[in-house]
Amino acid sequence: MTRLAGIPATELRAWWPAVEPFIDDAMKRGRRYRADDIFDSLAKRQMQLWAAELDGAVKAVAVTDIVDYPLARCARVFACTGEDRNRWLGHLATLEAWAREAGCVRIESWARPGWERILKDWKKTHVLLEKDL
Repeated sequence: MTRLAGIPATELRAWWPAVEPFIDDAMKRGRRYRADDIFDSLAKRQMQLWAAELDGAVKAVAVTDIVDYPLARCARVFACTGEDRNRWLGHLATLEAWAREAGCVRIESWARPGWERILKDWKKTHVLLEKDL
């Protein structure tokens, strides 16, 4: 079983070589940020980094942030990617507990369509559609 750990900003540089390939891959698919942009936001403590490890190797990475909307504080799973999903997917409960502790009333994610089939206890409320210009 994997172990999920929140990575403190003070340890970001030490973890970056192991997590950057995951983040880089996710950012290439999203086409809005580069991995370096995420590093900067993590270093400034605007986002949070989570890593799932198994036997000392990173198997999955999540990036979260907190969004204070006028009517609700929400935790956003900005990115979540990795290998052997069945070994770390259960750790989403850890992110939910962290969000509650941070005063969030909701956890949300703009995710690729495949996540809808996986996150069965999440409710689809919106769809993000895109068209390149």
